[in-house]
Amino acid sequence: MLQQVLQFTRNPVYEEDENQDPTYRVVILIKLILLALVISFGLSAITSILESTFDLQFGRHASEDMIENLSTLAIVFLVVIVAPLLEELLFRGPLHWFREKTTLRIALYCSIVLFGLIHLANYEDYTTHWYMAPLLIAPQMSLGMFAGFIRIRFGLLWAMALHAGYNLLISVPMILVDLLNIS
Repeated sequence: MLQQVLQFTRNPVYEEDENQDPTYRVVILIKLILLALVISFGLSAITSILESTFDLQFGRHASEDMIENLSTLAIVFLVVIVAPLLEELLFRGPLHWFREKTTLRIALYCSIVLFGLIHLANYEDYTTHWYMAPLLIAPQMSLGMFAGFIRIRFGLLWAMALHAGYNLLISVPMILVDLLNIS
């Protein structure tokens, strides 16, 4: 699956998947979510190691403020419903206008990079160590790559589902802490 996504990203072609079987599509969706999570956790681990090894400080993450100021239900609603809906509409929605090979490649790459860049706002102070910015947003850029793939192959709603499923799974620890009343 990863090889298919990388091949598509290197040489994007606007070609919808002809297989309309819901089970097939859900299996692909789950595989992409799991791949995105594995890559994100790996990249986050590398970032954490570099942070601690070189004493890098990026300030508070936006998620810390959300946890302090919002209920778990509100956070889950924002992260699992609102963000995927709005971000996929903004970043992957316009891809249908770029069916020509050259313009699709440019539009896809722009959607991936801009999606990553918007997530720099999650860091209170990334500018002190600006050279780390690509690594900080690499998890979001990889998610953007998977979302671009599924958006072209299956449609925009599937990209939203991918984003929502990914965000839900990364929210599970916070949800469990709240449900189990762990401080």
